[in-house]
Amino acid sequence: MRPTLRLFSEDADLFHQPPRAMMTVGELCRLLRDADASDRTWLQDFESDHVHVPLDLYEVLQAYAQMLPAA
Repeated sequence: MRPTLRLFSEDADLFHQPPRAMMTVGELCRLLRDADASDRTWLQDFESDHVHVPLDLYEVLQAYAQMLPAA
């Protein structure tokens, strides 16, 4: 069988998405609270990672952040 020639453009990487998993916000919060309270060092590895959140949750979190006392 002859090999097939495949051409890739620079935009090919745009279609590659890293694997994703779903969990409830409640489960995520519970696990993050425990990891933070237990001072788990692996939590620091993810501090600069971005996460996708529903727009309504984002708006609530932004409003809450505005109510926090200045550090």
